[in-house]
Amino acid sequence: MTVWLAFLLPALLSLLCLWVSVRHFQRKGAPWNNTWLYASETERQQMDTAPLYRQTGVVFALLCALFVALAVELLLHTRWLCWLAGMIAVATAGYAIVSSAMMERQKKPLKNQHHD
Repeated sequence: MTVWLAFLLPALLSLLCLWVSVRHFQRKGAPWNNTWLYASETERQQMDTAPLYRQTGVVFALLCALFVALAVELLLHTRWLCWLAGMIAVATAGYAIVSSAMMERQKKPLKNQHHD
């Protein structure tokens, strides 16, 4: 009985992450992204939200995979699924950092670029 209760939390979290991911890939609702959340209303009106939706959709898809791996680990008691979940967590953090840096770089004009 306890195994099933322990399985339930990551299973429900994986479903929630899947739902958020799908909604973001469909560009529905406000982006759950720090760039959007901390932007002023004026900045939000001028913002290209496509990269924000894509980034958040990918992050929540990876989180869904992480929680599925944890849920199945709790049922089957394998060691390798814990390792897989850890690798997914590292990949998720790495993707979030790299994609944020790339989006920030694309926003800023190059210093040596001449504007006519």
